[in-house]
Amino acid sequence: MRDWRRLGFAAFSALGVLLASRTAAAQQYDSGDPTADEQRVLKKEAGELDVARKQLKDAQAVQSKFEKLSAERDAARTLVEQVKKTMPKGDPAGLREEEARLRAEEEAFTAKVRGTKKLLQENELEHERLTKELASVQKTLGDLQSRLDVEEATRTQHRDAIERAGKLLPAKWRDAASKAGLAEQNKWKAELEELVGRKTEERHQELTQTRATVAALRQDISSAETEAESFPEEARQPAEQVKALLTTAKKTVAAKNEDLQKAREEKAILDRHRAERERLRAQTLELEKELNYAVLLSQLLGRDRLQRHLVRTAERQIVDYANGILDRLSGGQLYLKLVGGEEEGVTERALELEAYNRQTGGAPINVAFLSGSQKFRVAVSLALGIGQYASRQHRPIESVIIDEGFGCLDSQGRQVMIQELQNLRGQMRCILLVSHQEEFAEAFADGYRFELAEGTTRVTRLQR
Repeated sequence: MRDWRRLGFAAFSALGVLLASRTAAAQQYDSGDPTADEQRVLKKEAGELDVARKQLKDAQAVQSKFEKLSAERDAARTLVEQVKKTMPKGDPAGLREEEARLRAEEEAFTAKVRGTKKLLQENELEHERLTKELASVQKTLGDLQSRLDVEEATRTQHRDAIERAGKLLPAKWRDAASKAGLAEQNKWKAELEELVGRKTEERHQELTQTRATVAALRQDISSAETEAESFPEEARQPAEQVKALLTTAKKTVAAKNEDLQKAREEKAILDRHRAERERLRAQTLELEKELNYAVLLSQLLGRDRLQRHLVRTAERQIVDYANGILDRLSGGQLYLKLVGGEEEGVTERALELEAYNRQTGGAPINVAFLSGSQKFRVAVSLALGIGQYASRQHRPIESVIIDEGFGCLDSQGRQVMIQELQNLRGQMRCILLVSHQEEFAEAFADGYRFELAEGTTRVTRLQR
């Protein structure tokens, strides 16, 4: 820190010496013109002044760092004092021994707790194992009890089935069935198997069904005979004749069914034709309505209605824009008007213009009879007027190309045209100008010169 202080004092001393020398040199300079030696001395002192300024800057940085470290040292001392005040009073060695004893007790207690935790974990594992075994035993007992319940229910069902079967037996067989032993039951079972093998039960059922069928047929025959007795004599015909009549009737019914089917098909075709005719009629009416709308719309939007109105409106705005530009290009001499003025339907051509000369006055002049210079000014004004009108519509015009046409202008007219093009540059991104006039080449900062040299065209870029 002392070195830093010395460096700062040295820098301040050097700066003071240089400032004193600078002040003396300034006084000498004020007293008269300095000599060459004095100028060299002043330059040398000026260089030393820069070095001294740098040393002063370093010294200031060192001084700032020194002050920061001093503040940190004071803060550390204050913290140490605060810690000393909070510490308990007593012998430090005794406190260390007490701390060592407490740590040993803490370690012993921690080891004891760990052993207890381990024993507790082992008891929990044993408890979990016994719980699982108990659950397995209870599940096994539950399965066995379920099986016993099912077996008991099965035995009860069998007992009830035996009782119901015994009730179905004839009364003289019940005592024998209830008193029969195992041998008699086996004998009866063998007889039952023999009867089943002979299909006795199926034959009994077939016989019973056949008896029922025979009884029904007998009843049908009796009913038919009774009904036949009620028929008149003329209806009682031989079976062959009845069959022939029935066959003829069936053929007639089949023919009528075919005729009916054909009539239905023809009716379906007629229904489809009727529906198609109704659809075509509705479509025709809709198309006629659309045709009437289209005819009316074409009349309203035709060249004699909306188109003419839009064209005339655009013409008036274009002429207004063109007159603003033509006024500058012609020095306030020329202005344009549409043929027929504001009236619509006077002429069939778009932008049919007449020029007026404010200086000469008199009748309007057709654009075709203007001089070459005036035609060029009118053409440029009209083109730029169209551009300004289009720029205020859906998509603005960003570029314009002017090819020649400046030869008919005098020097003043060319300068006015150059100024107008300079004004136009602020409204468009690109203006492409082709001219043989040197005035136009020199008026713009960026361009290209095309020259014919040795049978080829050489292009040179001009930038100013």
